[in-house]
Amino acid sequence: MTGRQLAVIIILAILVLTGLACGTGSDQETAITPTPTPTTSTSSTPVSTVAASTTLPSTPIPTPTPIPTPTPKSTPTPTSVDRPALTIAVFPEGGGTTTFGEGIYMQRLGSVLEIRAIPLRGYEFVGWTGDAEDTSSNPISVTMNGDKTVTANFREVGTLPPLPTNIPNPCEYDRDTIQAALDEYTEVNGTWPTSDGQPGDIDWEKLIPDFLASMPARDNQCEWQVNRNPEGQVCVMTPC
Repeated sequence: MTGRQLAVIIILAILVLTGLACGTGSDQETAITPTPTPTTSTSSTPVSTVAASTTLPSTPIPTPTPIPTPTPKSTPTPTSVDRPALTIAVFPEGGGTTTFGEGIYMQRLGSVLEIRAIPLRGYEFVGWTGDAEDTSSNPISVTMNGDKTVTANFREVGTLPPLPTNIPNPCEYDRDTIQAALDEYTEVNGTWPTSDGQPGDIDWEKLIPDFLASMPARDNQCEWQVNRNPEGQVCVMTPC
């Protein structure tokens, strides 16, 4: 037997022994049984049934706390102590009046008032009665430390002369002065002292100061104009 043949035999023997060893080990291996994964059991009850059969606890809705309404502060009603009353009267009726007039006046406590009696035509003041501190003075001072009443007394005097009926129109006091200034202006300028030189309202700026010292004090009352007929005569009519 040659060496090559011997080597082949050895190799074959090794292969046979290796195969036997692998087959024996496979027979002795213990089979591993996989452990089944536990599944979560679910209820067979439908979801809608569970929802219907389960009553959830209700959350109570809190009752809103009412907002307190502020109570307005009461204003004390003034009494005769806080606001004393002053009553003023006159005697006889129609004999006169006072600076306050007849009536009842609520005053501030502690205030001092001055009252004057005013007699009407045909009467004269004779004195005060009531709570006046000085019955003969006029005016008097009244201290309002409480309710007070004062009466102004008048008496009729003798027969008075009748009122004059021939009192001149106050505009007449200035007529002659204005007429003289108007005539002088016209003689110098050949026109009337009006806005357009024709009869009408007098333009005082054309007369002052060359022909008249100042505007007449009664101009607003009299409304002086240059007359149209007879033309050039000063007048107070509107129009004139």
